[in-house]
Amino acid sequence: MPRARFLGTGFAVPDRVVTNDDLSTLMDTTDEWIRARTGIQERHWVREGESGAELARAAAGRALEMAGSLAIEQGDHAGALRQWRLLMDQLAANDPRRPELARAISRVERFAAPDMTKS
Repeated sequence: MPRARFLGTGFAVPDRVVTNDDLSTLMDTTDEWIRARTGIQERHWVREGESGAELARAAAGRALEMAGSLAIEQGDHAGALRQWRLLMDQLAANDPRRPELARAISRVERFAAPDMTKS
């Protein structure tokens, strides 16, 4: 029976960090009040125009770098590229702001090494 395994993982969070003290300037609260009730000290907020799809692409890029490195070390260049293109197509199809990405393989250049964009 075929078995599956993870070749790479990745994550991404927005760069903008908002602390409890930052929140206390926007609303009637304090750092102590928030920490006592939630344990939260800071959170990451997206910037204007930033989307979950962009964060997903960044996370996927990290996972693919890890997986691609492993696949390439194992000599499976074609398999790494196929998996990468499939994942990028799925991510593009899930970005409602950019439906044309589902058809645009040119985005491969964002993450793939130059020699992987030629198949």
